[in-house]
Amino acid sequence: MSDLPKQIGQYQIQRVIGSGGMATVYAALQKQPRRTVAIKVLNSEIVSESTLRRFRREIEILGRLRHPCIASVYEAGTYEDESGIAHQYLAVEYVPAAKTILEFAHNQRLDIKDRLKLFIKICSAVEHAHKQRVIHRDLKPNNILIDTAGRLKLIDFGVAHAADPELGELTVEKDTGQLLGTIQYMSPEQVEASPSNIDPRSDVYALGIVLYELLTDQHPYDLKGLRIHEALRVILTRPPRPPSQISPEVKGDLEAIILSALEKDRSRRYADAGAFGRDILRFLKHQPIQAKKAGAVHKARLFAKRRSRLLVATSVIASLLIAVATFAVWKIRQAKQEVQVAQQHVADAKSIKTLQNEAKQTVQTSDQDKRSYFILPGKGEPLDALIFDPKGESLLLVSTDQPVTAWDLNKREKTLTFSDNDAAVSQLLLSGSGEVLAIIDDDGQVVQIDVSTGDVISRRNYCNGELVCLALNENASQIAVGCDDLTIGLFSDQNSELIHTLRSSSGAFVAVTFNKNASLIAALSDTNTIYQWQTSTGNRLWSFVGLEDTVAISFESTTNYLWCVSLTKGAIGIDIKTGDAKQKLSLGREDLTSAVFDTSGRYLATIVDDRTVRVWDVIEKKLISTPITTNNPIARAALSPQGLWIALASENGDIEVFPVFHLSDEN
Repeated sequence: MSDLPKQIGQYQIQRVIGSGGMATVYAALQKQPRRTVAIKVLNSEIVSESTLRRFRREIEILGRLRHPCIASVYEAGTYEDESGIAHQYLAVEYVPAAKTILEFAHNQRLDIKDRLKLFIKICSAVEHAHKQRVIHRDLKPNNILIDTAGRLKLIDFGVAHAADPELGELTVEKDTGQLLGTIQYMSPEQVEASPSNIDPRSDVYALGIVLYELLTDQHPYDLKGLRIHEALRVILTRPPRPPSQISPEVKGDLEAIILSALEKDRSRRYADAGAFGRDILRFLKHQPIQAKKAGAVHKARLFAKRRSRLLVATSVIASLLIAVATFAVWKIRQAKQEVQVAQQHVADAKSIKTLQNEAKQTVQTSDQDKRSYFILPGKGEPLDALIFDPKGESLLLVSTDQPVTAWDLNKREKTLTFSDNDAAVSQLLLSGSGEVLAIIDDDGQVVQIDVSTGDVISRRNYCNGELVCLALNENASQIAVGCDDLTIGLFSDQNSELIHTLRSSSGAFVAVTFNKNASLIAALSDTNTIYQWQTSTGNRLWSFVGLEDTVAISFESTTNYLWCVSLTKGAIGIDIKTGDAKQKLSLGREDLTSAVFDTSGRYLATIVDDRTVRVWDVIEKKLISTPITTNNPIARAALSPQGLWIALASENGDIEVFPVFHLSDEN
């Protein structure tokens, strides 16, 4: 194993990126699809039976976990070296120029709020594992990596415990009496080396230590210089140092959350990582947390934080009323003088009325062309989702720090605010009619809302595991739900009845969509495979392969094409009858970063280098707009119907709304 192999399976080895006594990790190039992967190879000459067993367990576990914050597994197999010795290997997602979560937070100088929002993503990934009945058992900063694009990945399930009979003999714990994991992050039950006591609350404890370090830069226990048995005794018997003693900012509710996760008695901890993350989200929203009972005074303080503007306004009004009452007598005494002044005001009012009429005429004149650039101010936080309504008259948005909000683009004012949900919202979707808004929250619930009233129509979990994508038909009578088990469930939303289960034969689904009359459903998998089914029968009509870096799909409502966008191959029009690529639109640039369709599927906005946007007509197969360039990197984008508006959200949550000025025919 000392010599660098040239190739392992279909992977061309580039360099060694990690090496231990039992395994070597290589960076390798996979040609089709072209991507860099990390390959972990066991040294069969010295590997122990327990190490081999844990390696096989890691393969089984990673193969069933599908989450954007968990490193994906691509392949597992056996590789023979030049001596003919067989070595088992595992090819997984490579995290380029990875930093641990602590290094990333330090280098980026993240404040407490940003660190907590980053930590919520970790909780979401671990919760996904917990829903699959997998306990990581070795959560620590070195296993929580962030790449150069700021994407978080959880790695190394080598000592994970799977409490699932489907894994057969792998669930039989043969490591009784051994310490598996990293001592500094072990829960008391792990220290006692009793596998029967290991459950999701053990991961909660480790996450509590990671959060403690993330917010204080110190470990809750001083274990330096201690022998192993002394360190274990500290973990079992001594309480952690209150984090507020190190960082005064970490006090009150936030300290209660951390100490709840670090309880020695696991029955007093959060039930799983999802409950842990949701309590942090409540803290960020200034809502009462579950880690401790909130008294009346504390609830009042939290209410004051959430409704500070309302309370200030109320105080101002009360002060004004007092002032009015105080001066009432004085006003009466000055009545005669006021009459004289009023006579003068009558004359002035005529002039004011004239000016108001002139101003009104000016506003009406300028209002004839409402398509002018404007900004909707954010709250200093990046948006989680951003969409236009089907008429292009409203813009809907959501972020961790603010509820779902609808803006009227003509009046530049909010028309709907929906906040009746504890969990963070990860996706927004409107029915084709624009009457029903569906949101996916971090609890995996689909909440449907009446846009006109803001009332909740329904609230339901459709997936046993992670919900990853969603589509509604025109009137929201049918809903297609993509789950992390490689299926899409087609439901009747009238009675929540499962109509069909649509399956992937290659990868988990990442996007799903209906055509205009909902007779067809198309979906994109994370292996760049596109599928199409007939809605009435659930029969798969065709699948399309061969694309790379596919970022968007959409039915074009007036033609028989499903359009998809590849960052490397441009826009491809697939005949919905045959599944053949019949149309192609070259997008002209190799540095595309993302793309979005309008609701009709005809107009396409492409983003270059996170700064410049162009709009295309896929039917005419040409560029139709002048370039739009922003000063700030684009975090989210949405294109209105007919390609009239483009909304671009920056990292601070500000939304720049640009009119799309179409090129003339001569151009």
